[in-house]
Amino acid sequence: MLRRFSIWLRDTSTGTPSNTRSLLVQEEGAVFVEYLTLTLLVAVVCAAATLTMGDQLLRRYKMQQAVIVMPIP
Repeated sequence: MLRRFSIWLRDTSTGTPSNTRSLLVQEEGAVFVEYLTLTLLVAVVCAAATLTMGDQLLRRYKMQQAVIVMPIP
């Protein structure tokens, strides 16, 4: 294990390895992270809106439900 670590340390100290260079050039991961960030931002905004207006929306829903089930319109 120490031998593998010393080989890895020697390879990384001599310059950027080929797989690191390929990560710097690839853009698919950046697009995925951008979409993920946007999705999380929308989810957080929706959760905050639900927490803020949740009680009012529930009261209005219950009122409309009571109006719908009334025997006399």
